[in-house]
Amino acid sequence: MKAYKCEFTNGSKSEKIQAYDYKQAYEKFIGSQGPIQIPVVVTCGFMDTGAVFKDHIKNTPDAAKAAERDNLRKKEREDAAQEALAALEAAKPLSYLELSPENREVLSGYFASLVSDFEDRGLEPIEIKFVHGWLNFKDRGLGESLIAKRIASLPAAERASSRFGKLMLLGMMANTTRLENALDDVQDEIASIGDEVGEIQEDVGDMHEGFGFEG
Repeated sequence: MKAYKCEFTNGSKSEKIQAYDYKQAYEKFIGSQGPIQIPVVVTCGFMDTGAVFKDHIKNTPDAAKAAERDNLRKKEREDAAQEALAALEAAKPLSYLELSPENREVLSGYFASLVSDFEDRGLEPIEIKFVHGWLNFKDRGLGESLIAKRIASLPAAERASSRFGKLMLLGMMANTTRLENALDDVQDEIASIGDEVGEIQEDVGDMHEGFGFEG
């Protein structure tokens, strides 16, 4: 048996379930949660795209309305992402340091909204494309570092009146840093595992020498 993650597509409820396959995990999940009229996505592992099940959804007016609302929200998200991505592509020839304050706030603001949404739902492919583009935007890290230093250098009474001192902007930079720190943590963990393997190999070598074995 494997551990599967079962979750309603709107992110309202999720559960880890031991099962032999996706279908069995889905059936156990619906058995414990009840026939809520929302599709269920089942995944197994971090990189698994999973499978979506809708067998439990009854063809009722309420279910049809819920599906229509979900499709409308999806369309709205995709339209917003398309608009933000177009703005990002138009700005790409520039450095972050060359962006106007208005452009910085629009692009950073949209990125911050995606980070916030990511707590409650999966991102759409076009939204993911924007995230990649923004995180790799030329000189963005340097520019946000300068902004943070500027804010830190201001007296507390002046920070609120500074354009850089807006709480929203601070939140955007914090969200960006949090994502990058998470990636750094993963890389550090991988490096740590490599170090531990090296130490084990050295210990085994010492044991061989202690018993008089030669490599």
